[in-house]
Amino acid sequence: MLENDSGDIIYQIQFTDDDRGRQLINITINAEIQVLCQRCLKITKMKIERSSSLVIVINATELKPLDDDHEPLVLEEAGELYINELVQDELLLAMSVAPSHDIASCEAADTIKEINEAGKINPFAVLESLKNKSN
Repeated sequence: MLENDSGDIIYQIQFTDDDRGRQLINITINAEIQVLCQRCLKITKMKIERSSSLVIVINATELKPLDDDHEPLVLEEAGELYINELVQDELLLAMSVAPSHDIASCEAADTIKEINEAGKINPFAVLESLKNKSN
């Protein structure tokens, strides 16, 4: 997914308990990474800002009573939490499926414009010509 390993990822993780005694993880990530533009296939920078509030869940029975303010974080059977995996998962959730430059700065802008203009042809024009032939 990443084009190279350059860039900055800054994260802050806070562990707390809520008023119901559940263990919470609040994570904030700010990153600037380099990915491949899906329009021109050149490197582009992607900025990511994400904040999440997670509830630590040990088994599936704890999933049902969760509220909408928190996402579940199901731990492995050993109950271990790996911070690098948590940060990686949050980054993947925040990333665009098809990253790209702004259209104005993308090298493929002219090609995209040509494709869009070519796409303005009426798909029913062939039917119209057939109709005219039969008359």
